[in-house]
Amino acid sequence: MQFVSTRGQSPAVGLSAAIAAGLAPDGGLYVPALLPAARELQAGPTLADTAADLLAPFFAGDALETALPAICREAFDFPVPLRPLGGGDHVLELFHGPTAARARAAT
Repeated sequence: MQFVSTRGQSPAVGLSAAIAAGLAPDGGLYVPALLPAARELQAGPTLADTAADLLAPFFAGDALETALPAICREAFDFPVPLRPLGGGDHVLELFHGPTAARARAAT
């Protein structure tokens, strides 16, 4: 998959190059040139497996493609409790995982 700049002034690049660069040379954000075809997503046995399945089209053809399952396992290595909402619906409590937020001392 190719990624293009939101400003349209940089050449398209692959996923690895887009991740390594962060921003495109023209200052734009990298976004997929085309979105993958819609498909039905089936929940995997773990959140990491589901994430890998969801992200697979974006990694297709890139050097990171084979590393995707390991990347997802490392990213989702915390408990993700599934809480019932009623009527057969559920919600994931994603706030249990690590964040980059830091507590600020009261002033």
